Amino acid sequence: MAPRTAPVETDTELPPAADVVIIGGGIIGMSTAMFLAEQGLRVVVCEKGVVAGEQSSRNAGWVRQQGRDPREVALSMASLDLWRGIDARVDGDTGFRQCGSLYGFRTEAELSRYDAWVAKAKALGLESQVLDRDGVAAIAPGLERDYPIGLYTETDGRAEPQKAVPAITAYARRLGVTVLENCAVRAVEKTGGAISGVVTERGRIVAPKVVLAGGAWSSLFCRSLGLRLPQLKVIVSMQRTEALANGPDVAIWVPGICSRRRDDGGYTIENGGKYVADIVPNSFRFLLDYLPTVRREGKAMSLRLGRRFFKELGYLKPWGADGISPFEKERILDPVPDSAVMAAVPRLMAEQMPVFAGLAIAEQWGGCVDVTPDAIPVISPVEQVPGFFLSTGYSGHGFGLGLGAARLTADLVSGRDPIVDPHDFRFSRFSEKGGVHLE
Repeated sequence: MAPRTAPVETDTELPPAADVVIIGGGIIGMSTAMFLAEQGLRVVVCEKGVVAGEQSSRNAGWVRQQGRDPREVALSMASLDLWRGIDARVDGDTGFRQCGSLYGFRTEAELSRYDAWVAKAKALGLESQVLDRDGVAAIAPGLERDYPIGLYTETDGRAEPQKAVPAITAYARRLGVTVLENCAVRAVEKTGGAISGVVTERGRIVAPKVVLAGGAWSSLFCRSLGLRLPQLKVIVSMQRTEALANGPDVAIWVPGICSRRRDDGGYTIENGGKYVADIVPNSFRFLLDYLPTVRREGKAMSLRLGRRFFKELGYLKPWGADGISPFEKERILDPVPDSAVMAAVPRLMAEQMPVFAGLAIAEQWGGCVDVTPDAIPVISPVEQVPGFFLSTGYSGHGFGLGLGAARLTADLVSGRDPIVDPHDFRFSRFSEKGGVHLE
């Protein structure tokens, strides 16, 4: 079951040409289109399913800087600056609010794991506070009993995933962006080794630049170009609660609980440390890339072998520009959430904070998070294919990083000075670590 997104109008007519074609109509693809269109470029977004049909509408809705990988801190700060002005920019409602982020800790030793992060963030101008028992109790009453120490970043925020991309899409279309749903890109065309256009299920579009913002589908698309992008998926289980009076406004993470208040007065909740990972052919293809991650995060992951393996095995058969692609065979990833994981979350919330006693669940869904081996996105031109750009692999951080990441993607495509240093997000880092780009 998928969460209900706000309605959004799209286009029906395939344009013959564009300056940039973007593959993928999620938060990254649509926001990149917005920034490029503001520069006067002709942009077409091709979405194989529906706008924000996958993880862009299924995520927790955090817009946080706190706890980001040090390589992402500057990007998260730039993104938050853009989120603050997004409603005025698009003349719409994305649900963005400043609410702060709170991580709870039982001991000083647990908190000390964040010492290096706090120092890095402070050097970049991001201030976070360490709260004592009273400080935690003031913003999350009850939590202080088991988590008497808090790390708090007041400037962090939240937004509504089911509203944000539709609002950005409406604005992008007003700027002249063409948005095509149920229009899978089957192949990229090259002339002299460089991008010259794309072939969609509806026909060709001539374009000198293409951005792949395909989320969990990006590795498969790259393989069709002979490019090796190490990327796997994990399944998250999400819930929406009914409205609750007098609940905490701050977004909270402690072991077993990830919660943030919604505009409708309810909460989006999950177990932020439990995931299901289907064993698929790419699990073996990228085994060496992910071994360090499995060793480090193995306790958080439940591996599962089932029908997904054979479905994705069938996707490995090459397809042509005139044939049906995997992106048409499966328009939207809609995994079943883990009932055991979901059942534990509201119970634990009630144990930690009395205000959550009797919390009523209104909706449940699953989502597929695309994960790279280092949990850092790829925002980069691809040297082997001039004119081809990647903006993918956000590893569960794509919504909060979305506006900053999209602005960086647009900067790289248009040749403007990048909003942040893109070095850490380069595609070439995988080959520099001993892998190879080409199949």
